[in-house]
Amino acid sequence: MGMIRLFTAIQLPDDIKEEILALREGIQGAKWTQKSNLHLTLQFIGEVSEQTYHQLRDELEDVQMSTFSLALGPVSRFGEKVLYCSLLESLDLLDLQSMVKEKIENVLPVEKAKYTPHVTLARMKEVDVHELAGYLQKYHDYESREFFVKSFGLYSSKLTASGPVYALENEYDLY
Repeated sequence: MGMIRLFTAIQLPDDIKEEILALREGIQGAKWTQKSNLHLTLQFIGEVSEQTYHQLRDELEDVQMSTFSLALGPVSRFGEKVLYCSLLESLDLLDLQSMVKEKIENVLPVEKAKYTPHVTLARMKEVDVHELAGYLQKYHDYESREFFVKSFGLYSSKLTASGPVYALENEYDLY
């Protein structure tokens, strides 16, 4: 197995992924996220050894959290490079994220960045600022239906020539 690149995330319902696909228009040169790769990251972990992977997998079993509902919200951006769907405010989501982060930190240190819940829509290299402004204006009040979060997953990420390939390594049910 060697080194494995990991992150924890919440999977989105299929109909919401379909809805997100309809947002993929109007920006030249944007590299849109493939349907199968759309997800809500809880915590990026990075490259770990197989031994650490097994420790993490076990540690995450201890996350105790009940199911809750979420909804996607307005489209926004990180700088000029990343376009994302935000989430409507959810204290439950923040609770889950901090529990997951805490369990991971029992095994290894993680990035200290403040958590911004988001679903990445596209990565942009060269972007026309007018196109981008128009796009953000058009989708500034986007909202999905509410959906229930019943589990989260530990995912591996393999970087390939045609983009990253994510695989669910382990799923953790909420109660």
